[in-house]
Amino acid sequence: MFDEHERGVTARRLCRELNESEVVEAMDSAAASLQELRELGVRWAIDDFGTGYSSFTQLRTFTFDWLKIDMTSIRGIEKSSRDRGMVEGILRLADALHLDVVAEGIETEGQRDLLREMGCRYGQGYYFARPSPAAQPTLVSHT
Repeated sequence: MFDEHERGVTARRLCRELNESEVVEAMDSAAASLQELRELGVRWAIDDFGTGYSSFTQLRTFTFDWLKIDMTSIRGIEKSSRDRGMVEGILRLADALHLDVVAEGIETEGQRDLLREMGCRYGQGYYFARPSPAAQPTLVSHT
C-alpha cells in the first residue's frame, strides 16, 4: 500500500486533507483504507470545516488529527459576535476531541489576535504570506 522506502518519505510526515463532503463519502466507502493508512502513521485533517455536511458521527467514526476552519467562518469574527461564537465553538469541540486546529484565510492582525485569544495556535492566510507556486513533482523511473 505505502512503501516508505520506495517513496522516500515516512508516513508520519504525511497529512492528508479531506474536505467535509469527502469525509462523508470516505466513511461509507473507504473507512478501512483510511484506517490502514492511519495505522502506518498518516495523519488526517478535515479541510474547510464548517462549510459542508459533516456531522458529529463522522468525528466519532474516524479519528482525525486536525480541523481546518474554513475562511468563510474566519472572515467575520472581528465584527460579528455570531461568527466569533461559531469559531469559539469549533475550537472548544476540537479541544475536547484532542484535535489541532488551523484557521484558514486570516487576512488581518485583528483576526489573528482574536484567534490567538480563543486558543487557536495555527493559522494561514494572506496576513502571513501570499500562496506560492506548487513545487513540480519529480518522477522517478524504477526500470
